Amino acid sequence: MMLLICGLLVSGCGGQKIPPEKPVQSHSADAAAEDWDAALRRALRQRETGAEGEDPGDAAAFFSALLCGMTDAENAADLAAVTWLDGGEETGTLRLHLVYDAAPQELERRGAWAAAYAAGFAESCRMLPPEVCVLLAHDAVLRRCSYAAEGGGSAYAALHGGEARCAGYAAAFRLLCAAAGIPCETVTGTVRSSTGGTQPHAWNIVTLGGSRYHVDCTWDDRAGRVLHTWFLRSDAEMAATHAWDRQGTAAAEGGALSYTAIVTAMQ
Repeated sequence: MMLLICGLLVSGCGGQKIPPEKPVQSHSADAAAEDWDAALRRALRQRETGAEGEDPGDAAAFFSALLCGMTDAENAADLAAVTWLDGGEETGTLRLHLVYDAAPQELERRGAWAAAYAAGFAESCRMLPPEVCVLLAHDAVLRRCSYAAEGGGSAYAALHGGEARCAGYAAAFRLLCAAAGIPCETVTGTVRSSTGGTQPHAWNIVTLGGSRYHVDCTWDDRAGRVLHTWFLRSDAEMAATHAWDRQGTAAAEGGALSYTAIVTAMQ
């Protein structure tokens, strides 16, 4: 079985017998998700190629939700593919194999480049108001990147490689905002597709002057045109097309700032 999850190639293999190292206790769904989240974050942080835990049942759906929500995990954007091996009923375990899109030395080089670019960006807007820095970060990402459904999911892919999926846009925008000292988080959820269905998506929420706003750089990229339709939007404005965990995400009610207000103040 092969699936494309948040731009990652994910495959599973069932029925293989892996000798158990110790008995596996049954967990609730929430506990299993927490255990796997911790195991994956630890593996990614150390750039390990494997992780093992309790079989969550429907592995495709389980890891789809988990990986799509891990855009904030260190090195998660460097994953190219994920495969799993089902240990079967005798063990109740499942083993993941993590495939990175480059050798460790290359990944370190990419990280260093992205950090240097972010530092330069921060220096360029050091004397500017935060809202202007956010606008410049938004436009910098869009001017350097074009959308590719199977493109990279890292800030490096968006800012240097020039092609990225939504996770790459969100990672790049978050990197630049963080470098400028502006609170920014990544939001994952779904959006309505052109065919009427839904598809996984990632965007950002920034905090300016105590108010929280959505920014969707991906949707503001229209065939090379830099738009500001999805720049500094509220929950209410986003809800018509975007869906996310609103109970687990602090409200972004927006405020007085907008693209027009920022540009007018700059003149």
